[in-house]
Amino acid sequence: MIVSISEIFAEQVTKYKNAVILISNTITLDRKVLTIPINSETQYKNLAIKVNSCFELISPRELVGNIDIERDEPNEVSIYRNFLLYNQNPSMNSEMENSYYEIRLQDCHDKEEIILNEINQ
Repeated sequence: MIVSISEIFAEQVTKYKNAVILISNTITLDRKVLTIPINSETQYKNLAIKVNSCFELISPRELVGNIDIERDEPNEVSIYRNFLLYNQNPSMNSEMENSYYEIRLQDCHDKEEIILNEINQ
């Protein structure tokens, strides 16, 4: 019997439809919680945030979000692809260079609630 790595990985992951992300401005201390469906994008200030995936690793138990961020600053646009966020170990999160935003993954879920963010799909 031959088993591929992707099949082994698939058995150790639970995928979800939504990511709950906390964005904090480290200067003004403004905070916002956004619920973003997978494969959609929302705007927060000068950030465009697209969620690629949100999943739970079975061993060790850890929620992980994979997002893309586009930061629009005067005279410069920075794009961060495959930005990883870890729920239990935020010290492992990817970091945006020269940014005063801190982004954390709070939850992944499949709830079918109404999401009030301005979402682009």
